[in-house]
Amino acid sequence: TEGYHERHIPLSREVRDRLRRRKTDGLAKLAEDRVRRIGDVRLILRNALFVLIQEGKSDADLVRDHKASAAQAEPWLARFERAMDRRFFDDLWDEVTAEDAGQDDADKVFDDWLVDVAEAARAVLTEAGMALPSASMRRLKARAQADAVFGGRRHRFLQEHRRRQHDDRAA
Repeated sequence: TEGYHERHIPLSREVRDRLRRRKTDGLAKLAEDRVRRIGDVRLILRNALFVLIQEGKSDADLVRDHKASAAQAEPWLARFERAMDRRFFDDLWDEVTAEDAGQDDADKVFDDWLVDVAEAARAVLTEAGMALPSASMRRLKARAQADAVFGGRRHRFLQEHRRRQHDDRAA
């Protein structure tokens, strides 16, 4: 575990009530969904970082298992993960509270959160674009290509989420 870690997590009244009543299956599912979505966005960010690090290579030419690229991308991915970790439980409790108010409210909270997660990843990509070393002639192309890859995959990811949500409601 890389040493002892302790974390105090404030619980909302709704969460405390669920824990007392041992109604934790729904809470676990919400948390799992969020962890999975953060992982999906992390993968989108990783791909865009690789484009940036590999100086704007097109998706077809990108070396996805490039060890040096992975090493350069890792601190930026860790930064994204830390940002998600800091807000994870507060955001989860917001969804639990909204769920108790109604499913449409919970869906809106989740959708807004998902957009926020993607924007946090874009902010990390922007910072990386300014900080990572690159040949000056290729810097703009690399940043533009990375942003395009990120934006396209982000768009498809959010569209797929909305389609799945619509399908779930129809079922």
